[in-house]
Amino acid sequence: MNNNLMKTVLSAVFPDNSDRLFYLQEKIEDEFFSGNYLDLWRVINRIAEVTGGLVASEEAIKNTLDRALNLPIERKASIEDTLQEIITSTDVSEVDFRSSVAFLEEEYRKNKLGTGLSSALEILTAGVHQGKEIIYGVDPAIESLYNTIAEIEQVSQGVMPEGNVFEELSELIKELEEGNTMERVPTGIRPLDEMTIGGIGLGELWLIMAYAGVGKTFFCTNMAYNLAMNEGKNVVYLTAETLRSQVRSRMLVRHSHHPKFGIPNGLSSSTLKKRIFTPAQALQWQEVIEDFGTLQEDRGVMYISQIPLGTKISNIQAKLNKLNNSFPIDAVVIDSLDLLASEVPRQTDREKYNSIFTAAKLLATSFNNGKGVRIISPWQVSRSGLTNSETTGRFQLKDLADTADAERKADVVLGLLADPNNPYKLKAQPIKFRDGGTSDFELNIDYDRCYVGSNARVDSSFEEALAEVFDV
Repeated sequence: MNNNLMKTVLSAVFPDNSDRLFYLQEKIEDEFFSGNYLDLWRVINRIAEVTGGLVASEEAIKNTLDRALNLPIERKASIEDTLQEIITSTDVSEVDFRSSVAFLEEEYRKNKLGTGLSSALEILTAGVHQGKEIIYGVDPAIESLYNTIAEIEQVSQGVMPEGNVFEELSELIKELEEGNTMERVPTGIRPLDEMTIGGIGLGELWLIMAYAGVGKTFFCTNMAYNLAMNEGKNVVYLTAETLRSQVRSRMLVRHSHHPKFGIPNGLSSSTLKKRIFTPAQALQWQEVIEDFGTLQEDRGVMYISQIPLGTKISNIQAKLNKLNNSFPIDAVVIDSLDLLASEVPRQTDREKYNSIFTAAKLLATSFNNGKGVRIISPWQVSRSGLTNSETTGRFQLKDLADTADAERKADVVLGLLADPNNPYKLKAQPIKFRDGGTSDFELNIDYDRCYVGSNARVDSSFEEALAEVFDV
């Protein structure tokens, strides 16, 4: 194991950080340490058990070592030297501490998997003595590898919420007083927030369904922006369909709608792309960009990551686990789930998408040791679904392209239909809401200004922006 990582995580608890020690006890197993660090970890753990969770002092650790009569003098001296290095280390920041814990876990997983692969290969090629028998061949090798993977997963699962609900009086009273058992965050779209009684909740998976080009990605972008900017939540935006720079540019254009700038309809993305704007507009852009790119306390994090071809939910989970060590993640936008790969090869697209849906919902509910995270994703409507909607005026759950699990796994499915008579209007149709009834509502959309919302808008277009430039 990496000595620097082991040293950092142990140094982080001294002199008296019981909270970090408790975090380590939840996350770390003995197998994560080796050598003197393993000996010290066991001593620290034992003293914490005796004292009710206190961090062991240098004196207490040395006294424990002195009472270990069978401990060779050379080994005792080596352990005390390592202890001294840990205690005299510089202060460890929270980010460094949590990152080191995550990396230590990842290193354990790699080492464990490497050992398991070597063992499986030996069983496959040469055979291994197990008692009086020799274990040899494909099936025993596969079984050995499966056992290794199960051990890795068991150690890495973390501590999930559990307990006797009949003994949780204080939590029940708190839930009664707060009026909600789930922390919901407003989306910024009033009809949707009213329907869901507060917005999107932890552990929920929302799908925004529409045909190509209607505005499902714009909708998700606006939701992500509102969560981070107006609600102060930390959002991770994972894009497979669009370049990271394009997503960032859309966020910037969306930011120009903020009331602080006094631009009722925001600025035009077309003028930004083509750099055709008046001196006054140039000043407006400068103000928006400076405000957008400046860290402010009342904002959350908007972390945008472009994910590669072949990304799986397990890859996303690993990325989120690492990011969560730097900032607590409140919501994740995945653009989009249908572009991900399933964990194992599937025969049909239907099987693939059902597998992805199941994994995404499990991620939403199990993330961060069962505290959960909000997941939002656009989803493509099938061509037949679009044709049917043109006749009936509505989408149905079966119109979600190539999947049946949307109905079972998603908490909210919101359909977006273009208005054939008005390019600045969308018909929003809650196709599914797990916790209650639904009713349709109208949305305003302005593709050029990267806006989707329930507030009245003044029609705008690139042509109008050009007219302003040339005084037409």
